[in-house]
Amino acid sequence: MISLEPSSETSKNILIYGFLDKLPELENWTEGYSPYDPKQSTDKKTLFGRGCSDQGWDLFSLLAIFLAMQNTNQKMPKINIILETEHFSKSENLFTLLQSLKD
Repeated sequence: MISLEPSSETSKNILIYGFLDKLPELENWTEGYSPYDPKQSTDKKTLFGRGCSDQGWDLFSLLAIFLAMQNTNQKMPKINIILETEHFSKSENLFTLLQSLKD
């Protein structure tokens, strides 16, 4: 478990933005591949599937960063994270959310 307690020794306040939604599936997939059935290529170097390379790493990389900071006894600033699910539908609620959190 990662505890995200801010250090009293720093007054930094950080906002991290990322998104979790995916682009709609594309047409004309290569035969044998599907947007909803992730499959590794025959050379085992490429993963094919809807969203497999579409910034789905945000949450996982943040957790890795926090764990590394914790394991190296880094001073933890106050970190605010927004991971939205409306990125590909014009982020209609993002600015309202940011406005409500500005303080």
